[in-house]
Amino acid sequence: PYIPYWLTQTYVWFHYFVSFFIPYNLSADTDLTVITDFTDYRIIIGALFITMYIISIFITSKKKETRIISYGLIWFGASLLPTSVAPFAEVMNDHRMYFAFLGLTISLTSIIYLVLLNREKYFSNSSKLKTLGILAFLIISVHAFGVYKRGKVWDNDQALWKDVTEKSPRNGRGWMNYGLTQMAKG
Repeated sequence: PYIPYWLTQTYVWFHYFVSFFIPYNLSADTDLTVITDFTDYRIIIGALFITMYIISIFITSKKKETRIISYGLIWFGASLLPTSVAPFAEVMNDHRMYFAFLGLTISLTSIIYLVLLNREKYFSNSSKLKTLGILAFLIISVHAFGVYKRGKVWDNDQALWKDVTEKSPRNGRGWMNYGLTQMAKG
């Protein structure tokens, strides 16, 4: 029973990593189950992701100035490891990724710092730097809008559990809790 769970976790890690950059389709209670078909595209994507993840750690750990990037990547993996090794009833739960995001934040800010430190190498003129600033502003604005939208979902039980039933339609607990909110309304 461990092997399918572990292989499913490779996809879960990929989902968490992507969610750091594109927090789309978040669910308070997912309906993902253990993937038993080893040829499932999610297992293949997960295995490729883990391979690239490990290679990235080794590459960034070789130079002193990029070791902080590997440290952040290791933080990401180490914080997800406890729920990935010991099988949980809930294969994936989006709240598990937030502590791991500290590691990705360390890595990403280190990359940005290194790029800006060597800006002559990457930005031959100030217009490219301005473009980067505008892009950063747009990304932050889109994420702020996403926070606003998720805040509406978490505003009350009815909105939360309705969102769960829409994003995780095979989740019985989500349907039960949404039903309870409807019963409370009469």
